[in-house]
Amino acid sequence: EKSLYSSYVINLIHTYILQYKAAQSKEDGIVVCSKIMERALVLRERVENSAYSAWSEADQNAYVRMLYTLYRETGMGREKVIQLLSLELNFGSEVFEQSEEEEKGATDQVTIKSKNPVPALQQFCSAPLRLKSEWFFQLKSCSCPEVPQTALLLWCIMNTLDHLSAYGPQLLLNQKLGEDRCSQLFREFFNHGYPEMYGLSANDQEKTGHTGHISRDGSCGIGEVDIMIKHNGHRVGIVEALALKSMDRTDIYEHIHQLLGYNIQYVPMFLFVYGNVKDPKKLWQSYSEYIKNSFVSGFEDENWGVCKVQDFVCSDDYIPELHDTFYFNRHMLRMTFENAGNEVPMYHIFLNIGGLEILPSAVEARKNH
Repeated sequence: EKSLYSSYVINLIHTYILQYKAAQSKEDGIVVCSKIMERALVLRERVENSAYSAWSEADQNAYVRMLYTLYRETGMGREKVIQLLSLELNFGSEVFEQSEEEEKGATDQVTIKSKNPVPALQQFCSAPLRLKSEWFFQLKSCSCPEVPQTALLLWCIMNTLDHLSAYGPQLLLNQKLGEDRCSQLFREFFNHGYPEMYGLSANDQEKTGHTGHISRDGSCGIGEVDIMIKHNGHRVGIVEALALKSMDRTDIYEHIHQLLGYNIQYVPMFLFVYGNVKDPKKLWQSYSEYIKNSFVSGFEDENWGVCKVQDFVCSDDYIPELHDTFYFNRHMLRMTFENAGNEVPMYHIFLNIGGLEILPSAVEARKNH
């Protein structure tokens, strides 16, 4: 599905910008810069002749602004760049003005009106997660969800996966996609972003609950969850990763039941579904149809009650102004499982990794950076 790959392309152009800046100080800088622009032109031709038209307006705007920054880095005059991109991509000058404002804002000196912001920062850092979550949605100008801490956790996870997906080709080892490799990178990204601000951290391979598999003596083994999300040491979410090369109902079924078996504290659950296929749209359609039409109707578990499912964008958890920035938001399901009168959510998030024809270029760009 061509619209899925906008983040790869935008990330790749950003890599070219960084390469170009670094090359200017080298002895062979002119040659290196010339090669970078040649690769950028090849990328533009491939994208604009195929995938570009399927992207959302927001992704097209981001693509144009990134190209604007790249061409300005070469020394090309502002008016000339605007004229070039406006003609070729049919964009108004307001798109470029926004890019310039963001660039200027990034370099402007930041002033804090308060004489001493430390007390306010101390208050924030010591606040409970629910209160921090409510403040987060205020800053985002969004209405506060019923369970703000779960909504904040979901956003942190989606934001981390968005960054992870931009590394598509580097997640492949000998053209094979390993879920452990993805989980490791997810954990590193997550732990760079949220421990200090929100007290959230990701830990891997923790033992909890049971596996769901019955041994010869009739007992279940101790479970080992792929990723445990904690807030100041307390469990607030669990994650399982699943790599799919094709539709495998047994594997999907087992991973869902593994999550349920691990979840002895009834916290939100997340199933990351990583694909490496040529037709991600078909795989996702088969996956979601299996969950909706077969798994839910046949679900039985002595520790859990009724199971329900809906597309994430049709659920109450979906916040357009917050979640539409993530290209995979329409490849998500929200399941709920009843337990002691409460509904415990499980989010299925599908990412297709490494399925774009320009990914060899992305690999080359990463190596040269």
